[in-house]
Order: sequence, then structure tokens, then C-alpha cells
Amino acid sequence: MALFDGEGTGGVYEGLPPALPVCYNHPCLSPMLRAARRRYMGLANIKSSKKDIVRSRQRRLRNLAWKSRAKTEVRKARAAVAASQSGAADLTRYACRVLDRAAAKGVIHKRQAARRKSRLARRLARLAVSGSS
Repeated sequence: MALFDGEGTGGVYEGLPPALPVCYNHPCLSPMLRAARRRYMGLANIKSSKKDIVRSRQRRLRNLAWKSRAKTEVRKARAAVAASQSGAADLTRYACRVLDRAAAKGVIHKRQAARRKSRLARRLARLAVSGSS
């Protein structure tokens, strides 16, 4: 009895948590176990479709990492501008760079990146105006 943990599957299910035995369609199995199979495997029956599911999960995780990184850098830049720190301009510049890279990778839309960069720049400009007067 093979398990869905990458054993003998040619790497199709690598990275997925080890699941229960293969015989999921047995009438004795509870709906909860069948739902667990769907969570791990999706509903696909075709080998290429199963690979697509794995690839889309990998892409989703990669996109989540880039989104999280962009949000973190924007948050740091906003905090630095709000606290009138000396490195606020550098942090803002770095946050803009991260937003540009996320947009280039298709993680966020290019207009969303432009909007966020514009808002950061406005905050920084307000700090510069209020600091000079």
C-alpha cells in the first residue's frame, strides 16, 4: 500500500504532508478522510493536472512570501516616516524597490505598486516639508 508522501510517485507529491493509505474510495471511509484526500490531492485524476495543482501551490506560497515582504517593508517605511527617523528616505526607497520587484513578478498589479509607492512618497514629502519649517 503506497502513501502519498512521494514514495514511487516520481516527485509529483513531494512537499505534501504524508497522507493516509490510497484506498480512499472505500465505502467504509468517512467523509472526513475523503475531504482530507481532496485537500492534499485536489480533485484531479490526470497526472498532469495533479502536477498543475502542486505547481500552483508552490506559486501561491512564493507569491505569499513576496506579498508579505512588500507589506513588511512598507510598514517599516511608514513607521520610520511617522517617527521622523533619519533613515526614512532609505527605507522608503527600499520599500519602493521591493514593490517594483513584486509587480514585475506579477505578485501585485503594477498600478497597485504605483499607488503604494505614491502614498509612501507623499508621506515622506510631508515629513520633509514639516521638518524644514
